[in-house]
Amino acid sequence: MIRMIETLAWLSLISALGGSVYWASQSPAELNAGLFVGSLFALVSAAIIYACRKTRAGADIGAKALPATLVAYLLVSLIAYRWLSELI
Repeated sequence: MIRMIETLAWLSLISALGGSVYWASQSPAELNAGLFVGSLFALVSAAIIYACRKTRAGADIGAKALPATLVAYLLVSLIAYRWLSELI
């Protein structure tokens, strides 16, 4: 289960960085907002990867940080959904 969460976090991190290339070709207002949301996704994905690795290593911080990072990812996803729904 931890390995699957880490794999999904890596995919999210790669897609957040790939999305930055797309937002670089947009207007300045969309560029700022897109890079902000992309950087939030990248930051939370990196935190999930770190928490998964610490959990697999048996560190106490991993067991405490993993649920918090998953909730943070959910909140960032809701922020992105709200932002994208206003663009359409």
